[in-house]
Order: sequence, then structure tokens, then C-alpha cells
Amino acid sequence: MYQPVFEIATGRITSVEALARWDQPSQGPIRPDLFISLPEECGLIQTIGEHMLRQACQDTAGWRSDVRVAVNLSPMQFAPGNLVDIVRSALAETGLAAGRLQLEVTEGLVIRDAKSTFLRLRQLRSMGIQILMDDFGAAIPRRAIFRPAL
Repeated sequence: MYQPVFEIATGRITSVEALARWDQPSQGPIRPDLFISLPEECGLIQTIGEHMLRQACQDTAGWRSDVRVAVNLSPMQFAPGNLVDIVRSALAETGLAAGRLQLEVTEGLVIRDAKSTFLRLRQLRSMGIQILMDDFGAAIPRRAIFRPAL
């Protein structure tokens, strides 16, 4: 599924976020926070993540050329070391311009293996891909979040 991001002034869709969804026949929709950990634990997140990336690139390539797509990356997708090649291949196969792809990473990824992570993120950025920080600050306890007085 895709969640659109709208420009308020014009009402136009500027980008979409590719969302993993599972509609289980007997139970209905299953929330991602309940099912994403399963493929991460059993090693299937690489396959699912690559499929989502390729599908998102393929779908977006057929839309207006000013619409970008954001795809979430699991920290586990960085471990094998072939993420840059997978992204390059997905763009080449689908014809999507690199500037239309946004990859969302979590701050936890950066903390795990900063040197290797930053190397790969620099490689992706050098291709023209925008890197977004997803759920930034989510790990910070509520009491530690600064809330300015209005």
C-alpha cells in the first residue's frame, strides 16, 4: 500500500510511502508492528525488503515524474553488505530515476555499526537517492522529549 504525502498549498501528491501490509484471510489486516519482527527473526526480511523495494520502484516509475517514493529499510537489510547493489539493480530494472527514491532508515541502524552504515548511506546518496531518518527520537523516553511552551 502507499500512503500519500500532499503539498498543502496545491493539494498535489509530492511523494508516497510504501507500506508493508498483511491481510490474513481468517483474521483480517495484521498491524506491521505485529508481523515485521517475524521475518526479521527468521531471516526473511532480506527477501521481503528487496521485493518491496522493487515493487515500489516499478509502481512509481509509471506515475507522474515529480512523485517520489519512500521505502523503509530494516537494519537487517544492511548486514549482508549488498544493499547498494540491490538498490542499483532495482533502479536499473524499473527505470526509476534515483532522485525519485527515498530510503528511510532508523536511528538504531546508525548506532549499530556507524562506520559501515555511513559508508553505504554515502554510496546511496552519491547515486542521487535521498536518505530519510524514520521514527527519529522514538527510542527517547517521553519525559526526555523537550516540549516548548506555546
